Amino acid sequence: MPDPSLTLISHPLCPFVQRAAIVLLEKNVPFERINVDLSAKPDWFLALSPTGKVPLLKVHQTDEEDAILFESVVICENLEETQGGAAMYPDNALLRAAARVDRIRHADPGRWLAIPQRHRSGDRGRQTSRVPRPAPEAGGRG
Repeated sequence: MPDPSLTLISHPLCPFVQRAAIVLLEKNVPFERINVDLSAKPDWFLALSPTGKVPLLKVHQTDEEDAILFESVVICENLEETQGGAAMYPDNALLRAAARVDRIRHADPGRWLAIPQRHRSGDRGRQTSRVPRPAPEAGGRG
């Protein structure tokens, strides 16, 4: 039976929702899932979502108002920090950073981040890094 303390508000075809759902499932965290029709967004959804996009993770707090997390990366990082189960990142900080870079690169190949590296050809002393500006996100992406 789902744990009412976590509710994933989603759309069945959104890959960003799937990212959050996979983390919940891999960590064996019980949750409720509510699918939203993004072509006719209900008022209750728009009241919760500051961006009008999925996923959202509603976290029930006993003595406070429910917290709403949005953006799949934020949701996944929060789950990693607050839930037990399988670790989603290596213990080593450099390997963890590389895993995050890899996740960003594969999530949106047009938007990537590279850790500064020594230039391999030409001037060996020159360091390069490429960090392009994030592209605007289309509706439904998180």
